[in-house]
Formats: sequence, C-alpha cells, structure tokens
Amino acid sequence: MDGEQIDGKPMAETGKHIITAHATWIHEDQDWKASFPLGNTANSSDFLNTFRMDLNYYYRCHLGDIGGSIGYFSTIGRTDPLLYSSVPVDGSRTGSPNSNGFILEADYRPWEMTKISLQYVIYNKFNGAHSNYDGFGRNASDNNTLYALVWLMF
Repeated sequence: MDGEQIDGKPMAETGKHIITAHATWIHEDQDWKASFPLGNTANSSDFLNTFRMDLNYYYRCHLGDIGGSIGYFSTIGRTDPLLYSSVPVDGSRTGSPNSNGFILEADYRPWEMTKISLQYVIYNKFNGAHSNYDGFGRNASDNNTLYALVWLMF
C-alpha cells in the first residue's frame, strides 16, 4: 500500500476505509513440438486459462491498518492424460489441470513498511477433481494451506 494512490491522493489522505479490487486473466498456448513425437504428451498442443480476482479492505486506526482480503482462483485447460498423468500428490487421474478455490487473508500493518499476515488457501477442485484427484485417494481439500507471513520492506 505504500506509495499507492486513490483519486490522485496518497492513501493516507483518503480516510479510514480503503477498498481495492483486482482481477487478472491469463491465456497460455502450449506447443509440444518436441514432446508430442516422443510420447510425452497426448496432444500436439494444449492451453491453460488462469483467472484470479480479489477484494481487499483495510481500516486505518490508531493501532495501524487492519484488514484482509478474499479471493477466487481458477485454472482450466485441455485434458492431456500423459502431461497430467496419475501420480501421487500432484498427479491427475482425469488428465485435467482444472483447479479452483478461494484465498482468505487477514492483515495487520502496525507501521509503515511492515505487514503481518495470515492466509488460508482453500481448494475446491485440484487437477480435475474434488475427491480422489490423483487416483491415490487424495482429495482437493488435502492441499488446503495456511501461511503465516511477516513482511518487512527497507
């Protein structure tokens, strides 16, 4: 948030409530000219589409900035059972890279250039399935992750 502006004013001058939103969409074309003839992929070309969005809120008070965010992510792509094969943990029994979920984050900024965060990533779907996605009994929710972060900028 340091140096960011809202309506041409530094955030410090915009009041106690700060709301931001972000979104991104990335399309990736994959050409397997070398891998396909060797049998490493089932398709001579593939694609991935990634979409992410988040909504952030901060409240400025005498204790610092307190807030957090909620986000959604989704990756979809062409099924390729050789590229996305069924192996434990990061494999796909369906041959699909399709994944989605939510990111929840709580933030505290006690002073400028310091942030303390707690983030939880929730997977609804991972590599093409909600349950038994890798063919070895692992569910998408088994990849849910809790992060603790202390960010210092100098």
